[in-house]
Amino acid sequence: MSNAGGARSPGQLNTFKRLTSRPPHGETLAGLRTPPARSGHRCVADNTNLYVFGGYNPDYDESGGSDNEDYPLFRELWRYHFATGCWQQIRTEGYMPTELASMSAVLHGNNLLVFGGTGIPFGENNGNDVHVCNVNYKRWSLLNCRGKKPNRIYGQAMVIINGFLYVFGGTTGYIYSTDLHRLDLTTREWSHLKPNNPPDDLPEERLPCSSEMP
Repeated sequence: MSNAGGARSPGQLNTFKRLTSRPPHGETLAGLRTPPARSGHRCVADNTNLYVFGGYNPDYDESGGSDNEDYPLFRELWRYHFATGCWQQIRTEGYMPTELASMSAVLHGNNLLVFGGTGIPFGENNGNDVHVCNVNYKRWSLLNCRGKKPNRIYGQAMVIINGFLYVFGGTTGYIYSTDLHRLDLTTREWSHLKPNNPPDDLPEERLPCSSEMP
């Protein structure tokens, strides 16, 4: 964080802090709901909230038991408000994707973009669509795109730069990839970007991939 003069606090970039949960106003701690333990989910954040989408937990009781129709997956979206320390499960409309593990996600303004991922059985029920959830209106929609889409993959990295959505790497469950695809968010057209490097100068095929903004 910055102090009053705008300077960064010492250790800001290399200090972990555990975020605690507090009950919303008027509720007791016993009635506070938080996301169940999971893996394979995706987290994105802006200056106000942390969003958690999807995930997997094979423990029947931990994952919600009979109340979770998508067991062992989580077909749900959660929001953590930094200022209040409160979790909230966001009830959305529209078609939420069913590939709920190892997808890629990025927050672009008020829109959560989700691409790819895998369902049950893992590696045999993959996706290659872009689903968009407007977190203000709480509604999902499928982004209709042109061009040749990437393969149905999971474990890929994804980032938005200058109006383009880039997808790198991933796996079909059997074949690992270092392919780089780009989606023009204005024209909604996919293109496959071919590297100029020789084959021995490319990243190794691996899972999972990660990305960060420069």
